[in-house]
Amino acid sequence: MPQIVSPFAVSVMGGLTPTGDTRLQVEVTDVKLHVNAAAIHLLTSISSGLTSAPPRPEDPATKQPAWTELWDTRDVHSFNFWFLQPETADEAMQQDDSVAPAAVAAGATVAAVATGAARQAHREELIFKMRSLSVTVEQVVGARNVPLVLLDASFEAQVKDWSAKLLVESSLKLELAYYNSLLAAWEPIIECVERRDAGMVSFSPWELHMKVEKNEDHTEITSPLSPASVSSDVAELVNFQPPVLSIHVSTKDPLEVTVTRTCLDVLTDLQESLANALELTAPVADETDAHFLIRNQLDQRVVVLTNGEYTVHGSDIEEVVLDEGAEVPLMARDLASVQRAASSTAAADTKTVRVKVPALDWTADIPVTRAESRFFRVSPRRGDGGDSRGLLADIRAHFDSKIVTIRSCVQVENHQSVPVKVYYMNSGGNELHCVGVAEPHGMLALPLAAVYSNTAEIFFGVEGYTVSVQPFVWRELQNTPEVTRTLKCDSKKGKEGHPFCMLCHGEMKPVFFEASRAKTLTSRSYRIHLRPPAVLSNLLPVEVTYLRPGDLEAVVLPPGGSCQMSTAQAGERVTLQLSSYLDRRWACNHILEEPTDGRDGLSVWSFISADGDHQADLSLGVHTRSVDGSLQLALYAPFWMVNRTGKMLTYKRWASTLSMVSLFGGTTVGEASSLIYHPETFTEPVLFSFKPSSFFSKKKASVRVEDSEWSDKFSLDTVGSGGTVTCASHSTDYGISVQIQLSRSGLTRQVYFLPSVVVANNAPYDVQIHEAPAEEDWFTIPANSCLPFWPRDKNKELRCRVAGTTEETTYFSYKITNDCLLHLKNKYGGISTSVQVDEASTIITLDDYVDGMATVRLINHTPSDEVAYHQRPFEQRSTQPVADPKQLRSSVSGPLRRRTVRSVASRPVRSSSLRDSSSDLRGAEELDWGVHNVGRLVLGGGEPPRITPGALIASEMQRVGQTLRENAPPPDSSVLKPGEVRLYTWERPTSERTLSWSCGKVKGRIDPLVKDGIEEFEGKDGTPLYWVSFLDGMQRTLMFTADLAVATQAHNAVELERIDQEITVEIEGVGLSLVNNITQTDVMYLGITSSGVVWETQKAHGKRFRAMTSLQCALLERAHQTYENQRMVGATAPTRQVLDNKMEVDFASMQLLQPNRRYLRRTFQSGVWLQLRTSAHQRQFHAKLNRLQLDNQLRDSVFPVVLAPVPPPKSIAADSVPKAFVEMSVVERLAEHTMVRQYKYCKMLIQEFHVKLDQGFIAALVDVFSVDKLNRNTKELVESDLELAREELEKKVAIRSLQEQRNFFDFLHFSPLKIHVSFSMTGAGGGGGSGNSSGGPPIASGFVQLLLQSVGVTLTEIQDVVFKVWVGVYRAWLGVYSVGVTLTEIQDVVFKLAYFQREHQFLSQTELTSEVTAHYTGQAVKQLYVLVLGLDVIGNPFGLVVGLTDGVSDLFYEPVQGAIQGPGEFAEGLALGVTSLFSHAVGGTAGAVSRITGTLGKGIAALTLDQEYQQKRREAMNRRPADFTSGIAQSGRGLFMGVVDGVTGVVRKPIEGAQEEGALGFVKGMGKGMVGLFTRPTSGVVDFASGSFDAVKRTMDQDEVTRLRPARHFQADRIIRPYVRHEAEGAKTLLELEKGRYASTDTYVAHAICRPDRRLVFLLTDRRVLLLTRNEIFGNWQAVQEAPWDQQQPAAVTETPPPNPKPTAGPAARRPRAWPAPELAAYDSAI
Repeated sequence: MPQIVSPFAVSVMGGLTPTGDTRLQVEVTDVKLHVNAAAIHLLTSISSGLTSAPPRPEDPATKQPAWTELWDTRDVHSFNFWFLQPETADEAMQQDDSVAPAAVAAGATVAAVATGAARQAHREELIFKMRSLSVTVEQVVGARNVPLVLLDASFEAQVKDWSAKLLVESSLKLELAYYNSLLAAWEPIIECVERRDAGMVSFSPWELHMKVEKNEDHTEITSPLSPASVSSDVAELVNFQPPVLSIHVSTKDPLEVTVTRTCLDVLTDLQESLANALELTAPVADETDAHFLIRNQLDQRVVVLTNGEYTVHGSDIEEVVLDEGAEVPLMARDLASVQRAASSTAAADTKTVRVKVPALDWTADIPVTRAESRFFRVSPRRGDGGDSRGLLADIRAHFDSKIVTIRSCVQVENHQSVPVKVYYMNSGGNELHCVGVAEPHGMLALPLAAVYSNTAEIFFGVEGYTVSVQPFVWRELQNTPEVTRTLKCDSKKGKEGHPFCMLCHGEMKPVFFEASRAKTLTSRSYRIHLRPPAVLSNLLPVEVTYLRPGDLEAVVLPPGGSCQMSTAQAGERVTLQLSSYLDRRWACNHILEEPTDGRDGLSVWSFISADGDHQADLSLGVHTRSVDGSLQLALYAPFWMVNRTGKMLTYKRWASTLSMVSLFGGTTVGEASSLIYHPETFTEPVLFSFKPSSFFSKKKASVRVEDSEWSDKFSLDTVGSGGTVTCASHSTDYGISVQIQLSRSGLTRQVYFLPSVVVANNAPYDVQIHEAPAEEDWFTIPANSCLPFWPRDKNKELRCRVAGTTEETTYFSYKITNDCLLHLKNKYGGISTSVQVDEASTIITLDDYVDGMATVRLINHTPSDEVAYHQRPFEQRSTQPVADPKQLRSSVSGPLRRRTVRSVASRPVRSSSLRDSSSDLRGAEELDWGVHNVGRLVLGGGEPPRITPGALIASEMQRVGQTLRENAPPPDSSVLKPGEVRLYTWERPTSERTLSWSCGKVKGRIDPLVKDGIEEFEGKDGTPLYWVSFLDGMQRTLMFTADLAVATQAHNAVELERIDQEITVEIEGVGLSLVNNITQTDVMYLGITSSGVVWETQKAHGKRFRAMTSLQCALLERAHQTYENQRMVGATAPTRQVLDNKMEVDFASMQLLQPNRRYLRRTFQSGVWLQLRTSAHQRQFHAKLNRLQLDNQLRDSVFPVVLAPVPPPKSIAADSVPKAFVEMSVVERLAEHTMVRQYKYCKMLIQEFHVKLDQGFIAALVDVFSVDKLNRNTKELVESDLELAREELEKKVAIRSLQEQRNFFDFLHFSPLKIHVSFSMTGAGGGGGSGNSSGGPPIASGFVQLLLQSVGVTLTEIQDVVFKVWVGVYRAWLGVYSVGVTLTEIQDVVFKLAYFQREHQFLSQTELTSEVTAHYTGQAVKQLYVLVLGLDVIGNPFGLVVGLTDGVSDLFYEPVQGAIQGPGEFAEGLALGVTSLFSHAVGGTAGAVSRITGTLGKGIAALTLDQEYQQKRREAMNRRPADFTSGIAQSGRGLFMGVVDGVTGVVRKPIEGAQEEGALGFVKGMGKGMVGLFTRPTSGVVDFASGSFDAVKRTMDQDEVTRLRPARHFQADRIIRPYVRHEAEGAKTLLELEKGRYASTDTYVAHAICRPDRRLVFLLTDRRVLLLTRNEIFGNWQAVQEAPWDQQQPAAVTETPPPNPKPTAGPAARRPRAWPAPELAAYDSAI
C-alpha cells in the first residue's frame, strides 16, 4: 500500500540553565508527504466520521408570516435588542501570575514584588528546525501514482520569551516544481534565486522571513493607517496604542514564477484530480500500468532483451519475441532511475532498452527516458531506390509511462470519416500490394518493403471507388519539407458518379540519429496526412441539408454539425437546402471557390424560396479558410434576431435596393427596405441579413411594434452596445431595449429585443400594479415571474396591491434607481420595490417584506421626552405675488384661525393636526400655515410687501406664531412617546426622502437616514440626550436615549479602538514568466517591481515619515552617493551640504536643516505591500502594487512593453510624490450581532497606464493557452449560442434579489481609468520566427480577426478597404498580395473612463460586480469613436489634437480640484496645469509627427516584400537610444544603411533567391532587389525623420520604458531551468550581432565581459569564438575577430615562445591569430 507520510524522526532537547533560563530545541528530519485523491478521500471520510453531527429533523413547511401589526407602535421592552442589554465587563485589573497571590493579598513588601519581577525576567528560548518537507501531489492512473507537482520546503524558527513579551523569528525556504513527463524532468514553477560570486552562478531556494512580536503599551507611537478614521493632521496629535501582536512577513529576493504550456496541462490534471478527491471516482484509464510499453509495428519480428533491468508481468524473462502488432510491458527494477531526485532540476538518468530485429541483423540500445523519436540504420544500408534504410523508435509519454513503438520512418494518418486502403507498387512496377487500412482518424505505419521500394509510390483507395491513379511519392519530402497533392479515386458507377477526392499532405520532421543528440540528413520521420478537400460547418440555428454531387445523397447537418465534402471540387457547384426554416424550403447552388492566396475569405451565398405566392431570398455568409490545404467552410447568418418583448415585431433593413420581402407572407412595393415579421409566438431566432450588394457595408435597421410607427434607424454593427429605441403609437410609446452580442463563433451578431420596462415579481403571491389614470386597469404579475410592462403615464409612477386585496400602496417613481418599502395595512405588511435604471432598460423588482426592509426603526429610549417626526415635504419656491393684506387680516381675525391654501411654502410648517403615516398624500401638498408664516410668502419672485397696516399686523402675528411653533408639532407628523418603538417607511416615496424630527430643544432636524451618526442635544428640561443612527443588520435604526453607554454601544465607535493583530507582508517583487516550452519561446514576462530610493522626512515631534518629491529625492540621492563614495575611499567628506540653493542636509545625523528642520530616512517601496489590521470591531486592509509591467518577450515584437504605467511628464513628476501603480484601502466594521458587512471606507486608485498589443503577441498567447475559437468544436459553440438565444425574459435582464445577502457601503470609490491603447497588425507569432512564414498578410490570424470583429464593423471595413487598395498596387507590381499596414496601426489612443462611486448603499456581491463591469465597459464602448479616429491613413493625427487638448483640460480641471482640497493647494494645481500645457504642446506635437512618419516607414518597408528586412527594421526600432545624440546617430545610420542595402540588394537578392528556390527564387529575388532599390532608401529617409522627432519627444517628455529583462535562453536539452540573466544577455547579444548574422547558424554557449564599460565582450558559440565590440553611436554589436572551433589546433606549451609563436595548450592557445594588442590583453584577462 502506498505511503501517505514516510517515516521521520522528531528530536527534542531542552533544560533549565543555572540562571533559570529555559532553552528548548526541536529538530525534525526529512518529512515526505504523498497527496492524491485516494488519500484525501480517506482522510475526509475519517474526519467526517469522527465529527459527524446528528441528523436534523425535517422542518415543517414554512408558512407566510402575518405582518398585521407591523406598523403598530409597541413598547421597547417587548423587544430583546442587543444594544439595550447591560454590557458585561471584565475586571479592570488581572492578577499577575508571576507574583504570588498570598503575597499580594497580605501586602507583600517591595522586595517580594521585585523578586517576582526578576523571575519574570528569566529568558525563554525555543529553536525549531525542519530540514526538509517534501509534498508530492499525485494523480492515480491505473494502478500507479503519477507525480504532478512537488513542493520542497525547509523551516527554521526561534521563539523567545513566550510567557511575557513574545518574539518569534523564522524563515521558510521554498521550491515548487512540476513533472514534465515528456522530458522525464522536474521543471520549476517557483524558481530558485540566482546568486553570482566571483563570476560563478549558483542557486538557492526562495526564502520568506517572518517576525512575530508582542508589543508593549506606549504613550507616543505611530498612528494607524486608516484613511477613513482620522486625518493626517489629527493623527499627529492623537496617541495610538500599538497593535497587541505584530506579524511581519518579508522577502529579500523577488518571487519568480515560471508557467509553461506543459505546466498548464499538469495544473489542469491536478485540478481534475483534486476535484474528484471528495468523490472517489474510478482511476483514469491507462494504456498500460508498466513503466515502458514496447510495440512492434514492423513487418518483421522484434526481440526485446531485458538484461536483468526489467521485469515482464513480475517475471524475470531475458527476452521477449514480438510478432507484428504485438506489445510487451516492462517494469523497471530501480524506480529511482526512472525519475530524478526531487530536489534537482536535472533530467533523469538515461534509461535504455535493447531491441533486436534478427531478419535485419540489427541490435541497438534505445534511450527511452524522454519522449522523442530516433532513427536507426539497418542492413543493408541502401534500399531498392537508393535510400538510406532504417527504422524508427517513436517514444511517446503517457503520464509517467513511455510507449516505445518500433516502426518504419513513414506513416499515414487518416483525418477522414471513411477508412482508406493503402497500396504500394512492387519491384516490377506492375502490381499493387495492399499494406493495410488506415481507419478513420487513425494511424498506419508502412512496412519497410513499401517504404524502400523502387518508386516510393503510395496509392490509396476507398470502398466504392477505384484506387487512385496518381500516387503520392514520399521521397519528394526529402527535398521539400512539405508536399501537397490532390488524389482522385474514380467512382465505380462510371460517369454517373463523381470521383472521391482526398488531400494528401506530406511533412518531414528531423529526428535524432540513433543514440546521439544530433539530427542528420538521413534521420528523418515522414507523415502523410489524408484530409477531405473541404469541410462544411453549420453555424445556423436551423438544420442544413447538403446534397453530394453525383449521387445526390442528402446529408442533414444539425445546428453546429459538420460534414466532409469528399466529392466536392473547387470550381463545381454545391447545393445546400434549408428544409424547414419559417415553414418554407430554401435552396442554394453556389460555385465552390478557394480563398485567395490561402487567406481567410467571406462570401455571400443566396438561398431562394419559391413556396407560396411569391419568391423570397435569404443571403447568408460563408467564412472560408484553408487549413493545410483543406477548405473549412462555415455557413452563418450575420444577425440572429431574438424577440422577447411579447409583441409582434417587424424589422426593416436599410439598404440600397428597392424591394421588400415578407418572410411570413405579404409584399409591399415602394418602401426602401425589406420587412421581416417576427411574431411573439416564434421563440427561435430569426435570420436577418442584407442583399449581397450591401452585405459587407454599414448595416442599420428599424423596428416596429405591431401597428406603431417605425423607430429611428440604429446600427447593428457595434457589438456590446445597447440602448433604447422608441416606437410611437396612438395609445402609448413602446420602448424597446436593443442589445447586441457577439456569438461564440465570432461570425454572428445576436440582436436581442427586450421591453425597456420589465416588472419582476419575486414575492410568493401575485401582485397587481396600476398607473395614475383611474380608468386604467390593474396589471397582474404572477408570483415568481417576470413580464414586460408598457407604460402609458408620462410621470412614470406606479402603485401596487396584492392580488385579491383592496389595500393599495402609495405611488412610487421608476424614473431613477431607488429602493423603497411601500406601506400596506394588512397581513402582508408591505411590498418592497427596487428600481434599476440604465440607458438600455428599467427593471422594477417587487418582493415581499422581510425583516430589515423598513426605512427606519424609531426608538424613543428617553425617560420623558417625546419625538415628533414626519417626512420632509417637497419644497418649491412660490412665484405668486404676496397675498392680499385683506386676506391676511381675515386669516387672523378672531381667535387665531388656521387657513389652508394650496400653495407650497419655503419650509415645513407645524400643525397641531396629526395624520397617520399611511395616508396617501400624493399630488399637490396641502400645507397648513398660520399667522406665524405670514412674513414668509415672498420666496421666488416679485417685490417685497410694502409696510402697510396689514404688514404690521403680520409682523405681530409672526411673533405669536413663534410661540405656537415651539409648542405645536409639525404638520402631518407623528409622535413617539418615551419607551416606544415603531417601524417607519416613506409616506410619499415620490417626494424628497428625508425625515424631519423634533425632540427636546431640537426642532426640525433633518436626517436622510442613510449613514451612521451620533450627537448630543438637550432635552426639554435641559438634561443631555443623545440621538444615534446605526445599522442593526440591514435595518436602519434611529434611537433617542439619555444613556450615553447605550448610545456608544449602539454606535459601536471603533475609531480609537486598539488593534489586536497587525499582519504586514512586504515582497521585494513578483515576476511571472510565460513560456511556450513546446516551441522554446519566451512569450511574456509580468513583473511587479520595487521602487527606487525614496527619501522621507519626519517632523521633530511627528509620528510618521512623509515622502519627498521626485526632484528632491534625486538631489538627495546624488549628494548621498557622492558622500558615501568619498567616505569609502578615505577622503574627508563634508557632512553638511547645500543642495539647489534651497535644501541644507546633514548626512552624518540624517537631518534636513533647511528650509525646515526634519529627520531624514532613506528607504524604498516594496513591489507588493499588504497590511491587515484587525480588532474586535473593525478590520483594516491596505495594499500597494508599486509598479506593474508586462513585457512582450518575443524576438520580433512591435511593442516590447505591453503594459506599463505612463509616467507623468518630467516637469510634473519633479514636483510630485512617487505613487504606487495600484493602491487599495478598505475599512470594515465588524458587528457581532449580524452577518451584514459594513464597509466604512473602500477606495482603489489606479494610475495612468498604456496597453500596446501586436498580432504576434496575441497569436503567441493563443498558442500557449490553446484558445483559438476557430479550432473549437462548432457544435459546442452553436449549442451554447442557441441556449442563450432561447433563454426567457427573466434570464435576459439583471433582476435584483432583495433577499440576497447584501453588504452596506458607506463610501465606495474606484478611481477613473486613463488608458493609452496601441495595436499593430504586425509582429511574429509564438514560434519566434520572423514575420509570416506562409508569406501571407499578417492579418491571417483567425483569433485577431475575431477580436477585431468583436470590436465592431468599423475596423473590418477599414481592413477590407486597405486590402483592396493594396491588392491593386501589387497586381500592378509583382502580382503579390499584401495588406497595407499604414491603415491598420492604432497608436496611443486615449481612453478616459470616469470613476465609480457609491455612498450609503446596500449592494450584494453580484450587484457590485455587475455594476462595476457595466460602468467601465459601457464607457469603453462609448469611447470607441476615439479608436476609430485613431485609425487614420497616416499614423495618428488625432493624437496631436489629444495632446494639446489634454493641456487645456488639465488647466481647466486640476486647479478646481486643488481648490477643493484646500486653498493652499490652489497654486500647486495652477502650476500643474501650466507645466502640463507646456509639455503637451511641445512633446505632443513631436510625438504625433514621430508616429506619422513612423507609420509611413512601416508602409514603405512593407513594399519591399522582404520579410527579413522588415524584421530587422522592427528590431532596430525597438533598440531605443540612450539620449538625444544617440537617437540622431541611430536614425542617420538607418538612412545610410537603407541606401547601401538598396543598392547592394539588386545583386544580393537574386543570388540568395537562387540558392533557396532555384530559378524561381532568382526571378523573385530580382524583383525584390529592384523594388528595394527605390523603397529601402525611401524607408531610411522616413525612419530618419521619425527617429529624430521621437528623440525630441523623449527629451521633452517622460523616460522611455524598456523591458525588465532579456528573453530567456533555452538549453539544447529543452529542459526549463531557473532564469539566468547572464545567459539571457549573452543570447541576446548573439541575436543582435551584425543584424543576426550568426543567430541562425550558431548556438550561444557562454560569454564574458572584458571591460567595465561593457563595450568589449568575449563570446563562445558551438561553432566559433568571437570578440565583440559595441558601437555606442549606432547601438549595435560588431565582431572584431572570429575563429571557428575546427581551426583551433592546440600545441605543446613552451616557456619561451619562438619568433613565430604557435598556439599553446593554455588559454592563449584558443585565441585567434593577429588580434590587436588591446583586445588580446582583454581576452587573456577574461580567460
